[in-house]
Amino acid sequence: MTLDLVEFDAYFEALHGYLPFPWQRRLFEHIAEHDRWPESIAIPTGLGKTACIDIAVFSLAHLWSKGNLTLPRRIFYVVDRRIIVDEAFERAKKLATMLENAHDGILKETAERLRALAGAEAIETSMAPIACFELRGGIYRDDGWARNPAQVTIICTTVDQYGSRLLFRSYGNSPRVWPIHAGLAANDSLVLLDEAHCAQPFLETLDKIRLYREWAEQPLQNRFDVVSLTATPRQEISEEEVFKLTLEDKNHPVIQKRIANRKLIELSDGKTVSPKDRTKAFGEFALQLVARCEADQGRHPAVAVFVNQVQTAFDVYKWLEKKRDEGKEKGRRKSILIDYELVLLTGRMRPFDREVFVQPWLDRLRSDRSEKRKLARAIIVVTTQCLEIGADLDFDALVSENASIDALIQRFGRLNRLGHWPTAFGAILKTNQKDEDSVFLDPVYGVAAENTWLWLWANADNGIIDFSVQAIQEKIWSTPPKDVENLRMPTAHAAVLLPAHMDHLVQTNPCPHPEMEISYFLHGIGKRTTDVQVCWRLDLGNEDIGKWMDILSLCPPAVAEFMSVPLHRFRKWLTRQKLVGSDCDIEGVGGEDNKDSRMMPRRQKMLPVLRWMGPEESEFIQNPDRIRPGDVLVVPGLEGWSELGYIPEDALLVSQTERDKESRPVGECLHALVDVGDFAHKKARGSSVLRLHPAMIGLWPECPEREALFTAWTEEALPDADLVAELLQGIMQTIEMNMQFKESVGFRHLADSIKGLLKWKFQVFRHPDKGIVIVSKRKDSVRASRETFSSNDDMASATVPVSLTEHSVGVARKARKAAETCQLGEEIVQTLEMAGYWHDAGKADLRFQSLLCGGNRLALVGAVLAKSDHVPKTFRERRNAFLRSGLPGGFRHEVLSCQLIEHVEKQPEHNSDPELVKHLVCTHHGFCRPMAPFVHDELHPAIKFEIEQLKASLSSEERGEWIHAHRLDSGLPERFWRMIQRYGWWGIAYLEAIFRLADHRESEEEEKIRTGRGEGGRGVE
Repeated sequence: MTLDLVEFDAYFEALHGYLPFPWQRRLFEHIAEHDRWPESIAIPTGLGKTACIDIAVFSLAHLWSKGNLTLPRRIFYVVDRRIIVDEAFERAKKLATMLENAHDGILKETAERLRALAGAEAIETSMAPIACFELRGGIYRDDGWARNPAQVTIICTTVDQYGSRLLFRSYGNSPRVWPIHAGLAANDSLVLLDEAHCAQPFLETLDKIRLYREWAEQPLQNRFDVVSLTATPRQEISEEEVFKLTLEDKNHPVIQKRIANRKLIELSDGKTVSPKDRTKAFGEFALQLVARCEADQGRHPAVAVFVNQVQTAFDVYKWLEKKRDEGKEKGRRKSILIDYELVLLTGRMRPFDREVFVQPWLDRLRSDRSEKRKLARAIIVVTTQCLEIGADLDFDALVSENASIDALIQRFGRLNRLGHWPTAFGAILKTNQKDEDSVFLDPVYGVAAENTWLWLWANADNGIIDFSVQAIQEKIWSTPPKDVENLRMPTAHAAVLLPAHMDHLVQTNPCPHPEMEISYFLHGIGKRTTDVQVCWRLDLGNEDIGKWMDILSLCPPAVAEFMSVPLHRFRKWLTRQKLVGSDCDIEGVGGEDNKDSRMMPRRQKMLPVLRWMGPEESEFIQNPDRIRPGDVLVVPGLEGWSELGYIPEDALLVSQTERDKESRPVGECLHALVDVGDFAHKKARGSSVLRLHPAMIGLWPECPEREALFTAWTEEALPDADLVAELLQGIMQTIEMNMQFKESVGFRHLADSIKGLLKWKFQVFRHPDKGIVIVSKRKDSVRASRETFSSNDDMASATVPVSLTEHSVGVARKARKAAETCQLGEEIVQTLEMAGYWHDAGKADLRFQSLLCGGNRLALVGAVLAKSDHVPKTFRERRNAFLRSGLPGGFRHEVLSCQLIEHVEKQPEHNSDPELVKHLVCTHHGFCRPMAPFVHDELHPAIKFEIEQLKASLSSEERGEWIHAHRLDSGLPERFWRMIQRYGWWGIAYLEAIFRLADHRESEEEEKIRTGRGEGGRGVE
């Protein structure tokens, strides 16, 4: 055994308490020896594929210690569906925590190596050795993954979320952040594509991107590696590039038990099951399995019911719920009717509901607890494809709707997952019906479901088939390859990504029109659907939508409250059309209701909806055709959640006390947790916000302090801050002293937010509709700051007072350090440093200085500022301050900064690329790709900029002679295309990302230092 393997064994055992499997050790050896990953890893489900994350991190640290710095720092673990449980992310979080808390041994040594890899600053500040994040539609989408390009980072994501970032369209984000995400996604990155056979179109697109990254005069020398994790690798991959189990692996006692213990599955032909009775059939199968497990194992089992469509899952759940409640009412149990817990899991749930109401159940079903699991009652989980991948759950019995063979293998991989029982039982129910041509078609899996059914029957013994990994693989290997292909879910080929497409996509602000549909590169050509993210707010209302922007700017939407909804389904709901059919939980795949909703007649007036992209760029949707994939859509909170997805009933009722008060209006009692905006804000941004609006009174416990707080404001005056604090304290004490209130999820979160407000300084604002909004002036932690790029990043100027000189010097230093750590070469290092000195020079315009003082020109005294704490918080107040300042519409300080560079009077000698300096400066807020915004400026006052060894000044007359940057002959568009030619589509985006992130981190550090000096307190605005 080599010293490398000794270290790896010690690392793995320190993490998990047991030694790695033989295949995991061999994979590490392969990477250490060849300095690269194999192209494909063909390991069956249940054998620790997610250990690839552990191996990737240790390989980085190990090879760095040997002087090898070529392995990618960003590790993307990608799946192709909406998933609720993410074993990969849970593993990454555990790894990050253990490395950060390591005090000795191999884990401490590994952590120190990873910090050193991230640069001197990481060592000085004791930065976390690795960071880990989720990027999913409907999951906390945390832009922290894009904070530090040098830090080792694990990102668990989906094809839509990762693919849209690669292709410069970053679903759900502002166009101003698209280049940052594209640059980081395609550079210094390792892509682990799980179940890659299901994502064949995306794999084809990744191949093209790997090729096109080299198309540049000066391509960046970093890696973009793609590894497919699949039991069925592509035929074009050579045998040497496929990493498989060996005989040693299969004979390992733990692996042998997992792959060989029998799973006896009954095949039930659905010929006798009419569409009306399918729901009942699934429910009865589940109850039969509960009874059988209790009889055979002598314990209450966990049973899973897998179906192919979301609506089917909901129907089965309601049938089982009704059956259980009927039994309770009668006070007895008939035949197989047993008492049981019931859980519904689909991809169309909000992260808030998943974490609060579902996660406790999932924790009890984890595979590492299955052997010693003792349940008070049986648990039946009704679910879809969202548990096929990523879920390290172990069920005692399982019933599945018929599907393709690859889907069934994944589903039954959750049955007796660790092989604790010699034999486990389940069933497959055939439900697909004939189409007009008498061909059996499933709305999700097509003819593959029927082909699989016939193949299962042919290989079954009296209607029973062994679905253990070993048995099913042997049957597949004995089947001709062509026939096996007919059993798998059909996948389309991707549209061919051409250089012309990239020239279109790389133009991010302004975007070319018509916009390009990128789903064909992610999911292939054919009938495809994409998701939007929907959130509900109770304090909006339908009457005055003009106030929405002001309301949302005080508590911007956060991803904890987003529900992933198929775009075509949301369009139909928005125009009040009947929602027929359903959808599955596989990304990009539509159910039977997959017709183009834009072609359907509009029967009623469209419901109001706002596309949220920050307070400056959001817009109301007047036409459903204008809704784009990945959009964040805000709607009034009085309807829609039960039609578009699933919010648990426990979330709709605040407490038993409130539940009995049927006289309360909708929105005061029922549905209170439909709006979880305040809680989501704290989760995403680390600071507390409370909206005291009449429609949200149901979120608050009944007590005198509540009534006083909700009536403490008048049209003329806001309440005194001390009074607000006193009333909040009383409400928190009421919650903590009442056991029933403490058990309420809503009240617990409310108490947590109140604690945050009382701990730090807060402000009281008038709610733009009715009531007040209480906003914390401090985050609980700067590291909790998230989603910063999706909002208007000009509002980074609205933080704490910082001089222009101090900020510019700080950004220059941070940009230089980041470029050095990422090994970009001395010329680029000096270029980024020089861009840091110049990037905010345009803020020296007296009108911008006035804006930083709230539009008050009389307040312009002292040093020239880069940032200020006098910029208003609400959208309307900021707009008014902008008008008072005298700045013209469309003014961009970074464009003025770029123009000042051309009139420099003095600067130090440097070995930088002058064109790249200008490009980085004028794009550092996401504009000018490829043209600057239009601005009509008749005043153009004189301006002077001087910092360190740089100096530039212009008179009003000289500024008046400039060619406006928005003109086609300004030279700006030509420079953009020269940068693309020089560094490539993703190369220039990467350089922009490194520079912009240096600016963001400097701003964050300035805020941390200054707010850290102050004490907690209260104030009113």
